[in-house]
Amino acid sequence: MKNLGVKLVISFFVVFSIVKAVDAVTYEPGSIKDPVVTKSYVDSELEKLKESLGDIKVTETNDKSDRDSEETSDSKELKEMMDLLTEQYAELKSNVNTSNGKFVAIDINEGQSLLGKESTEIILRSGKAVALASEAGGLQDITDGIDISQDQDIPKYHLLITPRDDERGILMKTYGWVMVRGEYEIK
Repeated sequence: MKNLGVKLVISFFVVFSIVKAVDAVTYEPGSIKDPVVTKSYVDSELEKLKESLGDIKVTETNDKSDRDSEETSDSKELKEMMDLLTEQYAELKSNVNTSNGKFVAIDINEGQSLLGKESTEIILRSGKAVALASEAGGLQDITDGIDISQDQDIPKYHLLITPRDDERGILMKTYGWVMVRGEYEIK
């Protein structure tokens, strides 16, 4: 009886192995069941792609001097525009700070303002400041559950949120420091 059970298990594994071997041989190269492809398959697919492109001429050049001599006035103009835009972007980015999801402590001088972008969180830790509001409203004081209007005093240690990117923030009346999370601009 034991021998019969062993023979059945061995027979099952032999039949299973043969079925798997036959399946592996019958898969079409490059199909989902056989993802490994041959060079001839890749070459034939590339040939089909070249035919479908038609009149588009594809050239390869590894020589830098060849590429430089082929540069047209349009590409030079595009490069100049790209350089100018890159400079302008860098300048704009230097004016906007972000705390990358963490509160950052910032010293602010008297007369400077901190303008929060949308969803910026501000906590006044020292000094005196007043609210800079917009026509749409003021700063949301989450601690007291109120809206702080233009030129109202900012209470210390209260969590303030700027709901929109519309020049809302705080104006420092004395030197102090704040904690900020989110994008902001110091003016």
